[in-house]
Amino acid sequence: MRERRGYEEALERELFREEFPFGPVSRRGFLALGLLSLAACTPVVRRKGVPYVRQPEWVVEGGEAEFVTATVHAGFAEPVRVKVYQERPLFLAPLERAMSPYPLAGLYALYDPARQGKTPDWEGFYQAWRKALAEGETLLVLPRTTSPRLEGLLERAQARFPNLRVARFEAWSLENLYLGAELAFGRRAWPVYTPERAGTVLLLDVEAHEHPAGYLWWAALSQRRLPPMNRIYAVESGASLLGSMADHRLALKPSQVEAFALALAQTLGVVQGTPASDYGGFLSALAEDLQRGGVVLAGPQLSPGAQALVMAINQVLKAPVRYVEPPEKEAATPKAFSQAEGAERLVWAAEGPLPSLSGKAFSAALSLYPNKAASWSLPLAHPLEASGQHRDAEGRLWPSQALIQPLWGGKSLEEVLAGLLGEELPVLSPEEKRALAEGRPLAEAEEVLVAVRPGL
Repeated sequence: MRERRGYEEALERELFREEFPFGPVSRRGFLALGLLSLAACTPVVRRKGVPYVRQPEWVVEGGEAEFVTATVHAGFAEPVRVKVYQERPLFLAPLERAMSPYPLAGLYALYDPARQGKTPDWEGFYQAWRKALAEGETLLVLPRTTSPRLEGLLERAQARFPNLRVARFEAWSLENLYLGAELAFGRRAWPVYTPERAGTVLLLDVEAHEHPAGYLWWAALSQRRLPPMNRIYAVESGASLLGSMADHRLALKPSQVEAFALALAQTLGVVQGTPASDYGGFLSALAEDLQRGGVVLAGPQLSPGAQALVMAINQVLKAPVRYVEPPEKEAATPKAFSQAEGAERLVWAAEGPLPSLSGKAFSAALSLYPNKAASWSLPLAHPLEASGQHRDAEGRLWPSQALIQPLWGGKSLEEVLAGLLGEELPVLSPEEKRALAEGRPLAEAEEVLVAVRPGL
């Protein structure tokens, strides 16, 4: 048997000596190490300022502080705890059960030097915008919005400027979900699921990052991975994070997913008819498990008819789901992009690709990053640079507070509309401050009573 090489023998190997040469430190190596050490010697920045007459007990120079606020992604609020070091937000953590990756990733955009553009001329922009409104119809394209305060500003702006038209753009629309509720219940509604209370969960072509509440579902289902566990079924047209947690998975073509929803509704007696297929015993086993306390979660991209079937199935199963008022006053859809293409005067404030601006009498782009294609390019404030009110994926209204002054002169959409009207936004009210201090929403969601329409 060949003896095992020892440590000293391994050091004598030629390749090891080439990689890690022995001997005294060379002059070049000494200078390199010295400069590297000096580079780490970063002095504390000395700032001139008026000292406290009596320093508050909770203020420690160079120390950390933690604040509660709500960041916004795709129109929906996420309550977070923000750690601030020397007046700079540096880390975000979930305030409640979970947090999606977007708020934490958004810290990069806050300090991204690519946001720096020309010094914004807001007064000049407001004057040019008012002039364009006086000349003819001007289209304002907004992203998905769940802010009641912003909706109020829009109503006052449209009353004052009759030529102001508003459209809402979002590539991943929730319109099918609202239309499905109208088909099922005869009115618009927003479902709020608590899948952790269900014994069986069916994921019907749904992905965590495609639904505003997807990250909450992920956290809820992850809690039930220990006894008492729930059973997860997944029927999907592609690989997904939520589907990877499933105990049973059925892969179908995108065109077959809605046919499966119809077959499930027929099996459970929600609609009349006989299923065309049992999918190799998958459908009958799923229906049996769902009847013992189950819930069906559907992806927002499914058609209104499929959404209505899922809502009716959950009503029959008495699933852990409640319905609240829709967080959006008007659904944001991709159709707003074609409207922007045909508008003669355009103010684009939505996220996503910028439409063609050639040949327009007036064009402006409001975004986090500068855009050279528009006649006017103005910076929008980062969510941590702005205050406001937004609804979360459960319909609750959360206040947000600015934790840092806008680095590049940006404004929130509420501040932009207030500037157009010549108004000043109110500071945080005592109720908002109290809600932030206690880490709770400003208002709970308004629950609505629904019933499945006969003859669905």
